[in-house]
Amino acid sequence: MDILNQEIQTTAPFIHRFMSTLVKASPVGIPVATAVALRFRNTHISAFHHIIAQVLDHGGATDETIIILNKLGLCVSTSATAVRKKALQQKQMEDVSSLMSEEKKHCESFPGTSIHTLQSADIIGDNIDISRTPSQMSVDRRNKSFHWFLLVDLEKRVLNTSLDDSAPIADISHIDNSSFVQNLKDCDSLDKNFIFHIMHILVKYVDCLKKYAVCLPTVIPHPHLSETSKKSDFAILDLLDKSENKSEDMISILEHIHEKYIPRTGGENPTVIRKKVFGGDVLTNERAYSAQLAMLNGKTDFERLTGVVHRPEGLHRMMNLLLFIYQKFYKQNSALDKGTLFYLRNVVGRTNVSGANEVIANCSPHPGNLGGSKPTNPKPGRHSVGGSERTGKEGLRTVGYSSSVGQ
Repeated sequence: MDILNQEIQTTAPFIHRFMSTLVKASPVGIPVATAVALRFRNTHISAFHHIIAQVLDHGGATDETIIILNKLGLCVSTSATAVRKKALQQKQMEDVSSLMSEEKKHCESFPGTSIHTLQSADIIGDNIDISRTPSQMSVDRRNKSFHWFLLVDLEKRVLNTSLDDSAPIADISHIDNSSFVQNLKDCDSLDKNFIFHIMHILVKYVDCLKKYAVCLPTVIPHPHLSETSKKSDFAILDLLDKSENKSEDMISILEHIHEKYIPRTGGENPTVIRKKVFGGDVLTNERAYSAQLAMLNGKTDFERLTGVVHRPEGLHRMMNLLLFIYQKFYKQNSALDKGTLFYLRNVVGRTNVSGANEVIANCSPHPGNLGGSKPTNPKPGRHSVGGSERTGKEGLRTVGYSSSVGQ
């Protein structure tokens, strides 16, 4: 709405002022009223009406409802809605083909060659759990639970063509431990990053310094700033009628990924040509790893489902690290030791934090669904999306939460 409002103000300032007066400068009313009025002048100016029609169709509105709103000038006709829906589906298939199918075909046709010139994507998956509770329970109307698994491909925005990915650069068992110790260059870079964050904290909380906020850089500069500043390009691959809570379903999910998206050789005993990243929350990664262990008797790596590399996604990696830090360094007997986590907890008065799980719950955007806690019971007659009951023990391997859509 903001972009459309700005476009109207730039290209048609008189109409913008006129509509602004009519709708009392409403940021939503101006583009809506302008779009409805302009379509009566030119039927091809109908982007807004197509959006409304697709929302109605996706939400389950009947053809009669769409026809009535079309006659009122608020959306396009049912036939135009169907045509646009097919066009969107075709675009979805093209996006999937460009991100996944072309890479798979290239690897299978030219094994051993570089794919840096092609678009590459990772696979992300998460469960969708819906619990439906009727307002009045009976023999025919009982609680129902629906479990699906959503697969999404996420394009890699940063590709370094100078790196050779045909083989590991070294054997990690022969690398000296001193190679992992920070050198002077690493320490200097860390100091600059600390200064960046300290300056932003000062201009945010110190009143006399707030006026200097415009003088600070908004992000830490790095070589791939232009690529990472763009929105991620993704496409929904599949919605499988499978539950990751069941071992056989998790094996079926990995078999589906290998069959459709993992490059492999031909013949009766295919082998994996190139592995792909499979991201998700920590519980999803753990269950996928358990599914691989269950298939260790396979003849080839393709049958053993080892064509995916497990990776916890951003939020889950941060929560995982935070939990590890508090499990390792949060000790109640260190209250008198300055600089420890428990000492700082008492200094700032964070009395609501009494352990690692409380820290995770307070830092999560979905409080109560991290650390293996159960979700609240849904109200009768409502749909409860997400929140499959995961009651893991306190520990590093059980961090994760069930979301309505894969994260």
